[in-house]
Amino acid sequence: MPSRNGADGIYWSWLDLGPMLHELMNRNQWSCSWSIPIESNDSFRTITRILPVALGWTSSLRLKGRPKPLSIPWAFIEREAQDCGAYLLLMKLTENRPICVGKLGELRFESGWYVYVGSAMRNLTARIARHLRHRKRFRWHVDYLREAALECRALPIRSSLRQECALAEAMGSILTPGPAGFGSSDCDCPTHLFYSPEFPLYLRAFHKTVEPFRMPKVV
Repeated sequence: MPSRNGADGIYWSWLDLGPMLHELMNRNQWSCSWSIPIESNDSFRTITRILPVALGWTSSLRLKGRPKPLSIPWAFIEREAQDCGAYLLLMKLTENRPICVGKLGELRFESGWYVYVGSAMRNLTARIARHLRHRKRFRWHVDYLREAALECRALPIRSSLRQECALAEAMGSILTPGPAGFGSSDCDCPTHLFYSPEFPLYLRAFHKTVEPFRMPKVV
């Protein structure tokens, strides 16, 4: 679980930690209510006994209180751990440049990072793999930008719910909206592309915005 020193202190990146759900009970204290194992398929459950517990720590890193047994919401896992959901593509341009984007025509892009919000309610893994490849037939607006990008990273957000537009709205609250209509020709969103001069994974606001989508409450 990588950490980074920010202007307001040290914070943790939960994006790569993956399937562990938690609830923020108040500003200064975390209370873990559920545990979801990284491996949660049927064969793993058959050969492994899983006993998750929550541990409390004092400011001096001593154990606080007694361990609290946690339940594992298997029904939630089976419903949500499917190959579908939304995704974010993080793409880097190293210089200002014009890019012809299909029917949107020639658009001017500044150097920096671009975050594209997409979804695939079937075959999410294959969709992301396609985006990461160069040399493919251009089908979506993002294909043109991806071809010009020096780097491209993908963050899948598996869910049985269609969250693409809600995620785009959330990105628009913390990042600069990109060209109108980019990636949003089939919905009412202004755009599904957003700009950041800094690597988004270094932004605390980015992590806080994405967390509720990747780690929703278990109900």
